[in-house]
Amino acid sequence: MIGGYAQTVGIEGGGRISIGKNNILREYVTVNSSSSPEKETFLGDGNFLMAFSHVAHDCRLGNDIIICNGSLVAGHVEIGDRAFISGNVVIHQFVRIGRVAMIGGLSRVNQDVPPFMMLVGDSKICGINLIGLRRAGFGNEEVLNIKKSFKVLYASKLTIKGALDKLQEIDSKYVKEITDFVTESKRGISGGKHNALQEKLFLDYPYFIRSKIETYDLIKEERDISLANAKAD
Repeated sequence: MIGGYAQTVGIEGGGRISIGKNNILREYVTVNSSSSPEKETFLGDGNFLMAFSHVAHDCRLGNDIIICNGSLVAGHVEIGDRAFISGNVVIHQFVRIGRVAMIGGLSRVNQDVPPFMMLVGDSKICGINLIGLRRAGFGNEEVLNIKKSFKVLYASKLTIKGALDKLQEIDSKYVKEITDFVTESKRGISGGKHNALQEKLFLDYPYFIRSKIETYDLIKEERDISLANAKAD
């Protein structure tokens, strides 16, 4: 459904929606109108929204964005040009996603994603969107400067203020785009990736909890018996 009422408690009427040219909206895509007539849900040109994706009220999407199957974009989200949102991603309301950023599949995004960065998992930046930059025509020097900015923001022990001061030493309009984005952030920017030990603990914890549940032991016992019988046959 395109232009349905905003899914917000207390909304009794429709708002506004503006969709540019050459957009592709596939099966069961929903794009809600704004929360009031004074506001607007906006889609630019050349966007591709795959099946079952959702764009909520008051969102602003730029141009040439791809949102893959099943991804959910909450209200008031802003997404920059040529961003790539993989499948089954959830994006918190009021989050901003910068230009040519990439969000990995099944990710949860609850803070801003600076331009040209790649996010995976629980709002963690893991590197730059190198493939997206190449496809967008960025040259080697431009990519190198963006990579430097990633290291300053996410691979150093500098504070955000210290990192922004350091980034000003890099003479690049794209690095300036990153610094301006971070400076203007109201929710804060997504953090760096956990170290390997933290990731392992995070991934193994659900299994550890399951293994302490009695029903899990019963299921495991039944499975082992079934496997033994199968081998005997």
